[in-house]
Amino acid sequence: MFKKFKLPQDDTTNVPFILIVLVSGVLAYTKPDHITIDLFCLLLISIVLDTFHFFLVSKKIEMVIEPVPSKVQKAQQLEVIIKVKNNSFWPTPCLHIFPIDGYRLNLKEKQNYCLFLGSGSVKELALVYEAQLSGKQTVGFEDVFLKDYLGLYRRTITLPDNPKIKVLPEVREGLEVDEFLGAGTEIGYSRGSQNRAKLGGEGEVAEDLTAYKAGDSPKLLHWKILAQKNQLLVRQRETGKQDRESVLLILSPIGSHIEEERLRYELQDRSLTASLSLSYQLVAKGHQVAFMYYQKGNWIKASLKYAREIQYLREKLASYEQLESSKDRTYRGALRAFLKGIEKEQGLKIVVAQDIDQAVLYYLDAWRKKPEDIKLLCVGKTINKTSTVDIEAWQVTKDYELKKL
Repeated sequence: MFKKFKLPQDDTTNVPFILIVLVSGVLAYTKPDHITIDLFCLLLISIVLDTFHFFLVSKKIEMVIEPVPSKVQKAQQLEVIIKVKNNSFWPTPCLHIFPIDGYRLNLKEKQNYCLFLGSGSVKELALVYEAQLSGKQTVGFEDVFLKDYLGLYRRTITLPDNPKIKVLPEVREGLEVDEFLGAGTEIGYSRGSQNRAKLGGEGEVAEDLTAYKAGDSPKLLHWKILAQKNQLLVRQRETGKQDRESVLLILSPIGSHIEEERLRYELQDRSLTASLSLSYQLVAKGHQVAFMYYQKGNWIKASLKYAREIQYLREKLASYEQLESSKDRTYRGALRAFLKGIEKEQGLKIVVAQDIDQAVLYYLDAWRKKPEDIKLLCVGKTINKTSTVDIEAWQVTKDYELKKL
């Protein structure tokens, strides 16, 4: 339950008390009288009692973290309950507790705790987290240690495993993708045959087929119903004939070289939100969508046809891992791998990236000797367009609108 005890370090050490003990010991040795000797003996007794009490109590502290959900939505609050129990017959000195705070799951109230527990007492701590950025993060305590009354000893408590929580990426609806894909054509409906529908003998002409009117004869009413049914069939035929894009979305590991941790997490969150929102809109419009992402050294491909598959993909991407460094061989090897992979695919290719750096443009230029339709979707602030081939680049704004660069 505990790590090996150690003397307090740095600011946790009670330096003034140690100096008092040393000075009193020197005085008791050099100038012995009843005052200096009694003072030194009193200090030694207090040290012995404090040490005895500390080792009796420190082994009897128990901490339990209540079960928490494994995944939460963005902007959702999560409460982590921790129970601390003193199983000894003595009250405890100060138990120092330092909660974990992060960028993905942020503590609503940031504070450290100092608990004094009576004999057999139990206390509960409630840590309230707010999910801000998608990804996986550990919640709970960063450090917990017990320090004696005199500040001479410190013992670190080995906690149960802190739970890891996944913050699911968002899927935003209403994203306009027609202009982005270049498929904004409207479907026309032929009404010629309907307008020519005449009823012989009664002299009635079916000119307005959108609504029934009072006084329509049964035959005219029958013709209007047939015309509306025919219009529906025409719409279905034209919709079926409309060309559907075959889209390959690639969530690139670009941007892993960004040093600032919060900025890297923010851009990763926007990348996931943009790619999932695009996938959702494309699937809703009937396009054939394939999704590729880099996870644990491999490129994983998923075919998306239904909304439920996108929800499943959200959970997979909640623990999305990027490459450690843009200078790493693995980074460039990953770029070559996904470019080689999309070479076999048909249709539109979209690279969703945090930033477009020189390495990516180099590989895209080298591969784009073929007239393939590649679009770069950047979520960062700037894009370095220094490639020899004119690659179409778009940017995802903070409001998740698509802006052509």
